[in-house]
Amino acid sequence: MEELSKTQWLEKIGVVSEAFKNTLILETWRQFQKDLYSCGLETAEFKGNYVDELFDFTFNYIKELDGAKLQDLLYRVDIPESLLINCSMEEGYFEKLTDLILNREAMKVFFRSHYRS
Repeated sequence: MEELSKTQWLEKIGVVSEAFKNTLILETWRQFQKDLYSCGLETAEFKGNYVDELFDFTFNYIKELDGAKLQDLLYRVDIPESLLINCSMEEGYFEKLTDLILNREAMKVFFRSHYRS
């Protein structure tokens, strides 16, 4: 798997307006929080509005989950098992996992916004 940066999940969205990117960060957080709640998990409110802050917050949160709760969350977020297998064999597991989660959550937000119009 290629080296991932803290902002790669947002860059994968493509060329969109700066205003949409700012909204996307907040909406991605809301989608992540919604998936956490649906798994019976709760978290403190995210107060930032920068990509790096969201990455760090998500990274620290998932790093503290026990195995069963993390598996439930990954199932709810809908991370393909093939990506998880590749991710688990590499160094920086939680960084890569965070990128996968945020990428998937951002895609949910993007597609919901795109097809709502």
